[in-house]
Amino acid sequence: MREMDPEVVLSTHLPPATGLTPLMIDTISGAPGADPFIGPDQQALERMLAGFEPSGAAARGDPAEAAAATPVPGPPT
Repeated sequence: MREMDPEVVLSTHLPPATGLTPLMIDTISGAPGADPFIGPDQQALERMLAGFEPSGAAARGDPAEAAAATPVPGPPT
């Protein structure tokens, strides 16, 4: 990647990274030695989410729009 030296790096989840190839390579190179991310368990996540105020369709009181925007839960783990 360093030899290719692309001007822009595209991703499906991030905006285009223009002129950032050396920084991105250096950052990614440090990942194997980094401490693993340990997120909250389900109960802690639910407590955090319960503290958020509604926004968007739910806050406007539009139940049809809110229902359409509500993700369908996946299978239990």
